[in-house]
Order: sequence, then C-alpha cells, then structure tokens
Amino acid sequence: MKGHYGGSGGDDKSTFCNDAMKLRDFINQYLLFGEVRLSKGTSDGELAEFFSLVHPVKTEHELVRIGGLNDGGYLVPDDFNGIKVCFSPGVAASAHFEEDLANRRIKSFLADYSVECPPIKNPFFFFEKKFLGTKNNEMYTTLTSWIDRNAPPGRRNDTANGHRGR
Repeated sequence: MKGHYGGSGGDDKSTFCNDAMKLRDFINQYLLFGEVRLSKGTSDGELAEFFSLVHPVKTEHELVRIGGLNDGGYLVPDDFNGIKVCFSPGVAASAHFEEDLANRRIKSFLADYSVECPPIKNPFFFFEKKFLGTKNNEMYTTLTSWIDRNAPPGRRNDTANGHRGR
C-alpha cells in the first residue's frame, strides 16, 4: 500500500491499519460532499484485511479500456479468454463497462437498490434490485449469497474465495 493513497508508507501491520483508518477518513470526507456517510459496521481489522488483498498486479497483458470515457470506464488486462461472468454492484446511471463485456459475450450480474433497472437493456444483463451489504434481506445481499445464486456451476467456490470467475 506504500504511497498509493498518501499513507505513511510503513510496512508493519500497525502502520497498515493506521493507513486504512486514514483511507476510511478520506473516503468519509469525500462522500460528505454528496451527503453520504460510511457506517462503523466494518471494523478497522476487516478494512485492513480487505485493503491488503486489493493491489495492482503486473501481468504480461496489455491494458485495454472497457466502458465509458469517465465514470464506469476502467483499464483492465486484455485477457478475456474463458471469462464467463462479471459481478457489478452499484449500476446507477451507467452500464457502459458491462455493455462492452456483453459485446465479448460475458454475462453481467448487476445489483443496485437505488434504481429500478439497468440504464441499458441487454440480454447479457441480469439485474437484482439490491445493495451489496453485510446481510441478506429485501434491500441487501451479501457478496457470497449473490455469487452463490449466479456464478456458473462449478465456479462458485473459486469466485467466492477471490479467484477469477472464468
């Protein structure tokens, strides 16, 4: 995590946890402008564990832009062989990323409680009116439950354990 978001750059666990807390504070400040707040539902340890798993990975593949030119566009490795599905929470008003994946015949499972349907109709889109959360109810689904309902047969365990869902 050194230098990726202005953290202190230390390598020990306590420094990492402090950096994770600084990141949470930064995100909270950023979201305040949109009158959105993060809850204390996620512990600092859980945040630290999550951020320890999320980091850039160097591959032999060139990067390609998928999605729109602004929000909803991402640089990803040009390595789509065997990828069957994408799980995409937080659709809102943009589904250009998922539309580009559909053009590659990749199904997208979309979830967003704040909208009634995806902004683009596509036979490769499968929408649930739910937020991604820490519990299952009318408004929320957990990542594990969402994957269990939708991942291709035989790939549920790989996908739920953080592996690519090919």
